[in-house]
Amino acid sequence: NLYQKRKDKPQAVAVSIPATGWQMDAAEGVAYPMYCDISVSGLTSVDIADVRIAPDSQPAAIACGLCATSETLAGVIRLRAASAPAEALAAEYVITKGYVAPEGSES
Repeated sequence: NLYQKRKDKPQAVAVSIPATGWQMDAAEGVAYPMYCDISVSGLTSVDIADVRIAPDSQPAAIACGLCATSETLAGVIRLRAASAPAEALAAEYVITKGYVAPEGSES
């Protein structure tokens, strides 16, 4: 299988999403007012982060209302939730590098 032989294929990275250190979003009335940033060296806002919560951490993720999607910013994956989790969540993420077309190109 050609994909299995690729050296540049995305690799899953294990991460612990902490129960502490969550911040309150300044916007009022949002569905997910709490957020936590996970540091990822070299990450950009055009990259895509696929964050997968481990099965044993799913009950705690559901209880805190963890949003199923994430944001990518310069150097961080931003996770959002209705409230901070009661315990650290075991997870992994895979980064797919984004593409920015050169200035003046149409693609």
